[in-house]
Amino acid sequence: SSEKRLGGGKAIIYAGCDGVLDRPVIIVEGFDPLNDNSASDIRAKYNAGNIERTFRNNGYDVIYLDFFEGGRDIRDNALAVRDLIQAVNQEKIGSNDIIVIGESMGGIVARYAIRRLMEMQGKTHNVSHFISFDAPHLGANVPVGFQRLFRQVEDVYVIDVFNIAASSIREGNAYLNS
Repeated sequence: SSEKRLGGGKAIIYAGCDGVLDRPVIIVEGFDPLNDNSASDIRAKYNAGNIERTFRNNGYDVIYLDFFEGGRDIRDNALAVRDLIQAVNQEKIGSNDIIVIGESMGGIVARYAIRRLMEMQGKTHNVSHFISFDAPHLGANVPVGFQRLFRQVEDVYVIDVFNIAASSIREGNAYLNS
């Protein structure tokens, strides 16, 4: 494996069975506002189902993109995706296109990078397949009452009544504010 540091994140590259970067699959991290997930954590999910092994045994190179700030503005994290796609295009051998997989919010970020930061800017991305799963392409909806509860509960002694840790409330607010 090798590591590539970008302006807004870190990519870990695992070469396929031929050991040559020629058939890249980029997996973009999902929503992670507390930065709980590392590239290793993301990879563990793909190893658990033997997905990475299947890719690599068939000659694909798997690249995991972990954002430094997983809850940062979509447009900012999209810059890291764009930079990674450009770097992969410069370094890969041969003419195979790139496959991009965006999970959860990573689907939104990758779509924005490919369409707005590359296609609409006249930049070649060489992405043949864009796969998005569990991504809120029509927008995420958190009921207003739920948002209000998290914001107000710190000021009330409900925390003690329901035995809720203050850190859990702060984490909830971090999710809502990102």
